[in-house]
Amino acid sequence: MKNKMLNLIMKGAILFAVGFSVGFIASYGEEYIQLLVTQPYIIFPYDLLYGILLTIIIIGYTLFYKNIKTYKSMGKNHLYDEDTSELMIDKAFYQIISLSSIIFIFTFIWFSLSIMQLNQVSNSIFVYVFMNFILSGIFLITSLVTQWYAFHLQNKKYPEKKLDLLSSKVNEAYFNMMDEGEKYETYKISYSVFNKMNVIFVVALVLLFTYGILFTFSAVTFLFVGLLWITMNGIYYFEGVKTYKI
Repeated sequence: MKNKMLNLIMKGAILFAVGFSVGFIASYGEEYIQLLVTQPYIIFPYDLLYGILLTIIIIGYTLFYKNIKTYKSMGKNHLYDEDTSELMIDKAFYQIISLSSIIFIFTFIWFSLSIMQLNQVSNSIFVYVFMNFILSGIFLITSLVTQWYAFHLQNKKYPEKKLDLLSSKVNEAYFNMMDEGEKYETYKISYSVFNKMNVIFVVALVLLFTYGILFTFSAVTFLFVGLLWITMNGIYYFEGVKTYKI
């Protein structure tokens, strides 16, 4: 009972922190991001932001490599019974697939920001910004190779569920190949994410509303976050309606 309460408190705190961050950035975004990121740079504007992104990406690659080692060693490790070994392999494999996607998202953000900045810099710092652009491009290509390798392991482990990585419907194909137990777990995870995102949107909008009442009214950011929330629930609604087709 005590553990359940602690878990609920931890989850609530995490959701509140994420919602607060979204609302804070949306409210104070331009003013504080300019102050915290643009001003205290070392060589060129936003270099600390790029450094943070690079650090996160490196951590992602470290965890990715760690799970690759776990995934490959479990087949040779006989310290656990067969069921435990299979569960640990599946867990490592799940983290490999997830981390490859997360790494790609962060590298894509870095690459996109570097392109936008490349067109708006003075000649004095152009070399540094261009080097940042090249580095982000290298990491973007590396992240694509990482994703390819993750799906290569998927096809090797489950040859009966072989996926075409170039297909536009690779996720749909992967889902259709799942058994009923795997689909149930996917539904459960998806619904859990949906509920948590609803809480995050509520917290973000409450913070935006409070800021608008106490400080400066900003309709654009409030509507933007609200439209994202509406879009998410709209997609959920229409996908749910499809299941009741007669």
